[in-house]
Amino acid sequence: MTEDWTKHTRKGGMMPEGRPLVSIRRAAIAFNAHFVATAAIEGISRVSVFLKPKSFQVGFKFHNDSKDDDSYALTRDGGGEGRGRGRSVQITALMRENSWLAAVFLGT
Repeated sequence: MTEDWTKHTRKGGMMPEGRPLVSIRRAAIAFNAHFVATAAIEGISRVSVFLKPKSFQVGFKFHNDSKDDDSYALTRDGGGEGRGRGRSVQITALMRENSWLAAVFLGT
């Protein structure tokens, strides 16, 4: 008995259209490659985070001022060795101090 091969037809999970995305992770906020290109932050090394807790808003100011002690390092994100075009910022303390932000990641 011979069985023919049948090509699987994808019904979901297609490559997303190019659009800027910001993702909240357990200990980081990530900016996809399209966000990086659209915002022209390829050469930017720092980000300051601004919060409006009552309205659950987060704002970002991207810059290269390493003397700003309240800013975070903006590092490459994606790929096993960080060679992706996206960027991320480690925000463990920010999540710990703002339970409403942590709830976004946890889905609570």
